[in-house]
Amino acid sequence: MSGPAAAAEAPVVELRRFSKWYGDVVAVADLSFELRPGVTGLLGPNGAGKTTTLKAICGLLHPSQGEVLLFGRPIASDPMLYRAIGVVPDGDRLYPRLTVRSYVRLHAELQGLTPQELGYLSFLEGFVDHAVHDKLQAAQPQTIAHALADSPAGQLAWSGQLFGDALSPDHICTNVAIYWLTNTGASAARFYYENQHADHPTEPTTVPMGLASFAFDFRPIRRFAERDHTNIVSWSEFDRGSHWAAHDAPDLLLADLRQFFARFR
Repeated sequence: MSGPAAAAEAPVVELRRFSKWYGDVVAVADLSFELRPGVTGLLGPNGAGKTTTLKAICGLLHPSQGEVLLFGRPIASDPMLYRAIGVVPDGDRLYPRLTVRSYVRLHAELQGLTPQELGYLSFLEGFVDHAVHDKLQAAQPQTIAHALADSPAGQLAWSGQLFGDALSPDHICTNVAIYWLTNTGASAARFYYENQHADHPTEPTTVPMGLASFAFDFRPIRRFAERDHTNIVSWSEFDRGSHWAAHDAPDLLLADLRQFFARFR
């Protein structure tokens, strides 16, 4: 069969031996099925894996094993497919600092992003979901402050889990010593709290601004940057470097700083 009739019979959604587990907990195991146009409901007791399956179909989580296809294409590797999905979440998914108008405008602005730009957003979303340091210090900074000020082991554990394997042990110990010997572990983190509770500008900035984007860090979406900052005078994107560019790409960072400030001499 070929032509329109075949297209009508093709599955909209297909799961091929889909499995998802979290450590030793198996949420869904070896699930395969096809969905064609129409209304379909998932029934089962709590813990049966309904929500996990729906999230996988929507591209909100990746399979531990198997494939999830939308219109015959793997959703995990094709962010453009997200535009074909409408999701009504099971709970509130609103940004607390946005008005209704701002929330609607945000979703309108996300339309038309390239696959590369959608990948940038996906990377950022993964970091935000995993990171805890900014959330904790923005909400209750004094809670962690006492632990950081009480013991160098506490500061070492906190900084060590942030840096991971990105820096050498010598660099990490130096960083920890600066915070510990000056007793500034708590005050340095107040930035997160102050930023969370500050009044943010409602109009685009006008001061001269430069951006240096490194390969293994958050990548900017230029049209959003130009929306919020009207005087971007320098925009550099590099093929190496990370969130710790001062350590793993110091030559690129230094050269970019020099060329930015040279125009103001």
